[in-house]
Amino acid sequence: MKRIKAYSVVLIMLMLITGCTLKSFDADTNTVYVKKDGTVMQALIEDFGESYYDSKELEELINENVSAYNGDTDKVKVEKYNVNDNVAKLITSFSSASDYAKFNNVEFFAGTISDAKSEEYDFNQEFTAIEDKNTVGAETIKSLTQYKVVIFEENVQIKTDSKILYLSDNATLVGEKTAKLTDDAEGLGYIVYE
Repeated sequence: MKRIKAYSVVLIMLMLITGCTLKSFDADTNTVYVKKDGTVMQALIEDFGESYYDSKELEELINENVSAYNGDTDKVKVEKYNVNDNVAKLITSFSSASDYAKFNNVEFFAGTISDAKSEEYDFNQEFTAIEDKNTVGAETIKSLTQYKVVIFEENVQIKTDSKILYLSDNATLVGEKTAKLTDDAEGLGYIVYE
């Protein structure tokens, strides 16, 4: 009896942990979540009313694309897929920012400012400090090597695990840890955070 209770407790804890992982990232708009450990999660929400695919065909297509990318690895995982009220929601996890970029065929970087400089990102924009609204240039941002940066080109929300400190002039704050490109944005967006 004690053994059954112990297994039950472990099973419930695993369910809670797994549920919390997905619940901590659930979005109602297209969002990319850069986690502290360097992994990336993506939520895609699409109106399914005018789709050329039915729900099952779309799920098969998604799984085929993931399988083709992964080969013998497990770099991309479908965490959740469902269609409710003609809205399809797909949550996918990626083992790294570079896997996210390659899989989606987009410009996307997440890491330290030092690493971004090594990758030859130029930060060639004006930046606004979130706290005091002061404007700083690229050289100031490049000197803040203790911070992290997300560099992106997609018109999606970007969520981080830490407070956002600076945004490039083509990005706007959505929440303390979330930003997106402005409607008229050109070039890459930069989000600097703790």
